[in-house]
Amino acid sequence: MYLSAISALHIAHGYPNPLDDILQFRQTVPGINRLHGITAKQNLVITTELCGDMKQFISLSSHDDYVKWSAMVTRHFFSCSGVASLPSYTQKISIPIGTLLF
Repeated sequence: MYLSAISALHIAHGYPNPLDDILQFRQTVPGINRLHGITAKQNLVITTELCGDMKQFISLSSHDDYVKWSAMVTRHFFSCSGVASLPSYTQKISIPIGTLLF
């Protein structure tokens, strides 16, 4: 409701709708929150118990659920192995062709 009012006021006064550029909007809101001392919500740690509880709601025959399950298990694996963060997608890695399964 609040965002609709902001959008309507911008348009009424001849300014462009600030919600049209959603990327800029999503980057601006956390900045405003930091300025006002509002801390970002911390994500919960993915534990073995949480993975077990979530598995009952995941259907591995669904592609979307399969992708979500893979992401959770991968994050859990990296957190258990002591890796501080996931590797960057821009990193170059070497994988021997013979090890790839098609």
